[in-house]
This record gives sequence, C-alpha cells and structure tokens, in this order.
Amino acid sequence: MLESLGAQVLRNTVDEVRNRARPDSCTSSSDRLGSDGCRPSKDGVRGRGVEMAKNAYMVVYFVVMVAAIVGVDFLFFRDRFTARLIANIAIVAVFAAVYFLLLRSL
Repeated sequence: MLESLGAQVLRNTVDEVRNRARPDSCTSSSDRLGSDGCRPSKDGVRGRGVEMAKNAYMVVYFVVMVAAIVGVDFLFFRDRFTARLIANIAIVAVFAAVYFLLLRSL
C-alpha cells in the first residue's frame, strides 16, 4: 500500500509538471508531447486553422487598402502627381497604424 501511494504521488507530480510546462494553446489529449510542449492534434498539425484564418484576414485587409488607394487616386487626384503620392503614403500609413494598434493580435 505504501509503495502504491508513493507511486501515485509521483505520477500526480509528474502530471502537474507536464501541465505547467505546456502552453495554454495545447488542447489535445495524446500522451506524447511535441518539441514545443504541445500535444499534436488529430491530424498532427498544430494551429494550422488559426494561421490560415490570419492569412485570409491579411489578404482581405491588403485588398481593401489597395482598393482605397486606387479609388482615391481616380476620384480625387487623377492629374496631380504630388498630391496623389502624398495621399497614397497617408493611406498606407493609416492602414499600417490600424494594423499595428488593433489587428496585430489576430
């Protein structure tokens, strides 16, 4: 009985250490840990859906920025090169500021 109690305490301690060392983003219940401390998901790929969603958001954000630049160029600054260049730089700066302040954590 004493040996089984000691083995159980040791097993619980090892499980606690594993759970503390594992990042919060790990959700799988497999027994083997990967090199990053996460257990692999069912398909063996970690975070793939999150990265694909982030890439999709970035593509949409970039397309909206290009559409805003082209729209402003043709609507307001068709024949004025210097004003057009300044407006384009300002639009890119605004989109970059919004990205770094609000959307970076997506």
